[in-house]
Amino acid sequence: MENNRCYVAPDRKTVLDEKTKDLYQYHQLSVWANVQNTLEFFESSSGLGRRISWAFEGNRLTIVPHAGNGENAYYDRASKSLQLYWFESDKGTVFTCLSSDIVNHEFGHAVLDGLRPHYYESVGAQTAAFTSSSAISPPS
Repeated sequence: MENNRCYVAPDRKTVLDEKTKDLYQYHQLSVWANVQNTLEFFESSSGLGRRISWAFEGNRLTIVPHAGNGENAYYDRASKSLQLYWFESDKGTVFTCLSSDIVNHEFGHAVLDGLRPHYYESVGAQTAAFTSSSAISPPS
């Protein structure tokens, strides 16, 4: 392998790049890189300029790239995680973990929950418009 500066699959030979986007390891790397990049922005001087605190005990947000089948993705405070799903469409399997828009949207719920954990307890219309209960708990 010529390029020493790349991520590889567990076989230590397969480079994880756009050519291997169907591998689950690529999905893991993609969603991690997406969240890490956004976290770095929020914690940098361009964002909040300080570390993000979570609304739960501990310092790790778990990311589950293949949480289940369905057209869904959500942040769940109880499990300290982002749950990202997949579904079938007429164009093939769609993995929400590969959408930077979806990943960052759900990560935004986790950041907001850390900044203002009591927002999810509010019944005000403005708060409901800003965030919804479906973003913090599993689908029923």
